[in-house]
Amino acid sequence: MLSDGLDVPAPSQFVSHEVVDEIATRCNQAYRAENNNKPNYVVDMDRFLDLLEVSTLCEEIEEPEGATLLACYTPDDGGLVTINRTHEEFFKSRPDVYAACLGHEAGHCVLRHLEQPVSEDEAPLLIEDSPPQQRLLHKSTWYQYGLSQAEVRELKEKEQRLSERLLRKALVSERARDTLEQMRNRSEPLWMFRQAEHFSLCLRIPRDRLTDMLEEGWDFTRWGPIYRLADRFRVSGTMMRVRLEKLGVIEIGEDGKPRPKPKSVQRDLFH
Repeated sequence: MLSDGLDVPAPSQFVSHEVVDEIATRCNQAYRAENNNKPNYVVDMDRFLDLLEVSTLCEEIEEPEGATLLACYTPDDGGLVTINRTHEEFFKSRPDVYAACLGHEAGHCVLRHLEQPVSEDEAPLLIEDSPPQQRLLHKSTWYQYGLSQAEVRELKEKEQRLSERLLRKALVSERARDTLEQMRNRSEPLWMFRQAEHFSLCLRIPRDRLTDMLEEGWDFTRWGPIYRLADRFRVSGTMMRVRLEKLGVIEIGEDGKPRPKPKSVQRDLFH
């Protein structure tokens, strides 16, 4: 398996983003080695899952009303990512989101998120009485899969309207109470979601590859170069912006436009 030999800590909310970044970068390096280190910055996520020895399946997945489940990972039979056929047309129109989605599920696999917690203190963080193979929902109110701010805002508003309607009905409707309970109890913990998202980000835009790219010199006072850099890695502009922000390469000014961070900050990060 591609991740064999990695020093992956037990699943915990206290695993830092720096540790997740290092794990994802090493996975990317192993992927490149399997592909003879071809000078290609794009990670074929279907190929990556194959190298993880994780199977994929496309089928319709039941979603509680108002919830979104693009895909899910279960550890059955060595690992399985199920892609929700309901969103097949959306994936065709947004291959960047499809790849980010698979990266997220790969993160759950590599970071061992569906293992039982080793500490009793962590047990309440996981869904009570849920077997490891249970499919977990991604709350629509969480920023996910490289979606634009407008797309996430639309999902948030839709979920908020649903929750308000269900809360009004819950006093007299058992079905409304069941739907609310299902939405709450089947959502993965926020820390787990964020770690999987960060893994996907760092896997598809590995630090060492990005460092090589930045040596070419880029004008980060405009959005255009950020989108062109994103295209090199075949990720969304939003994902590249987040990666550059997290690494301290750029910041977003009060005018909503990007600008480079001081060189001293970049030097500390990349050397």
